[in-house]
Amino acid sequence: MLTPIAWVRVAQTALKGNFVGKFVGDIWMMPGIFLIKNENIIWQHDFQHAGDHPDFAKIPQQIK
Repeated sequence: MLTPIAWVRVAQTALKGNFVGKFVGDIWMMPGIFLIKNENIIWQHDFQHAGDHPDFAKIPQQIK
């Protein structure tokens, strides 16, 4: 949350007019995305900071 790239993303978001609202819950908990097949995790993305997003277009290639 406090890395230089995270601050760059905060600045980019603010320049677009988006700001942080009221904090709810554990603000330090990061999300994750999982692709599950037959009860097995076959792909996952662990977010590194709030501005980290997987390249959704590449997911089909990564799971082959």
